[in-house]
Amino acid sequence: MASLTRRGSLGFLLALLIIIAVFSLCTPSLSFHYLSPPVPSAFGSSSVCPSVYDTGRPPLDRSAQTCYPVPSKIPLFELEVCYTEGTCNQFTVRIRRTSAKECSEQERTPDPSEDIALTRWMREQRGPDAFYIKTDGAERYASESAMYEGQCTYSFDVRLKNPGDTYVSIWWTYERYTAFSETNSSWPEMLFDPLCDPIALYTCPSHCKTQLSAPLLPTQIIHTLPSPPPSPSLFLPNCSGPDPILGSFIPAYPLDVLYPPEVLPQPSGKPIMGRYGFVPEACTWRHAGLRFSRSRHCTNKNRKMKMLITGDSHGRTMYDAIRHRLEGNTDTFIHNVHSEKIDSKGTTIDQLDINFLWDPRGLDFLEWNSDPCGGLVEDADIIIVSTVAHYRAESTTSHLLSQLHKILTGFAACPYNPSSQNGHDSKAQRKLILLFSPAVIPRWDEFVVESKDHGTNVRMQYWRDKSQKLAKELGWMFVDQYELTLPHSLEPRFTDMAHYMANDAVNPIVDEVLGKTGLCD
Repeated sequence: MASLTRRGSLGFLLALLIIIAVFSLCTPSLSFHYLSPPVPSAFGSSSVCPSVYDTGRPPLDRSAQTCYPVPSKIPLFELEVCYTEGTCNQFTVRIRRTSAKECSEQERTPDPSEDIALTRWMREQRGPDAFYIKTDGAERYASESAMYEGQCTYSFDVRLKNPGDTYVSIWWTYERYTAFSETNSSWPEMLFDPLCDPIALYTCPSHCKTQLSAPLLPTQIIHTLPSPPPSPSLFLPNCSGPDPILGSFIPAYPLDVLYPPEVLPQPSGKPIMGRYGFVPEACTWRHAGLRFSRSRHCTNKNRKMKMLITGDSHGRTMYDAIRHRLEGNTDTFIHNVHSEKIDSKGTTIDQLDINFLWDPRGLDFLEWNSDPCGGLVEDADIIIVSTVAHYRAESTTSHLLSQLHKILTGFAACPYNPSSQNGHDSKAQRKLILLFSPAVIPRWDEFVVESKDHGTNVRMQYWRDKSQKLAKELGWMFVDQYELTLPHSLEPRFTDMAHYMANDAVNPIVDEVLGKTGLCD
């Protein structure tokens, strides 16, 4: 009888396993690749949970990583993801060409630049191919800065600053060094081919909790049970200084996603904003120019103040966004609704005059204007320059940097005659801000082909690094629109394919620009 019982139990178990196997074969699944720690997990109290308030993104320790192959959708490449068990959202993505012959042909491409140092940088640190990697979920992060390991092998070390489930997408964007081509006059073809299906990473310990953005409305009362500990941001200093404000884009507060305080646009049915909020890493903004804050404090001064923004269309949209914010609006600035495309414009809000002058390459200031330091420049308390994007088509890196040096030194040398009654106050100092160009939106339409636009994000990052160094040497403050917009560079494909208004990047940029002006302190 006991033998029959055992045989019956064994038969039931086999039947159950067969049913599970059949359902596994018949049940459709999404095209996701899941990577998670082995079971049972070795997570313990020694695991370190990342925080959005951590400073920087230190290099990864690859010594204990385990690598997992991920199927590639492009036969030219193979792909793996590596991480160390017990870490949280720290991983390496490695991509390599499968053919040594094809790799050799790619590497024999003519030099991408006549600048020997720049060509060496491309060949030794970037390689012939370029890729765009983006994460969603715990943090919206993006990079096009693959480390070249030689033999057409590329790696991205990704250290996210927020625990939680993460979804990774990767695109192949350029080949044959066209990601930084200054010797080929034709348009550098944008490939933008998905390298793989999305990768889901579940590597964080269960005790590491996903951090969320603070609720948008500061007046909204939310009772949390059990009571959370005080936010670390309460103990951080105010954001300040001439350098860019770094940080992370983490998930928006759930109630703001469910019940947004404004009508969010969805062009072509695509969500383009309202999903992520920016958190500075080692400081916090507390000035009156923040959204839902007291913007009248920025404009209701005891003396006349003047701000001049000059440059390209990114400068013009910044003028519009600042005006929109300082006029007391709390909805997000939307380019095609709030921005009039004209060469110059100006407004007065209380005691603050704001003006924009169209000069995309700085040539009006450098060459055409007989009195470049007169007019609106003469008594401007704040000068913001945005002039990089229009150098992308034909200019070499050396020409851009030469022109930028002339523009920055030229404005800095202009006499400052403040419009206040204390115009001879020796302590009065003009604020100079360089607004670097945002990330380039991936596009392949007739406009970029015909204009032979050589704007690629590999090139823009190189220009950003050189421009920031130059600005620092010349005493200019620097707003890094490139870094703030790169994680959101796909959304503008559904708007005007050029600007970052109606986008989760716009509010952090306006916050930083107003913070650096000192108007709202």
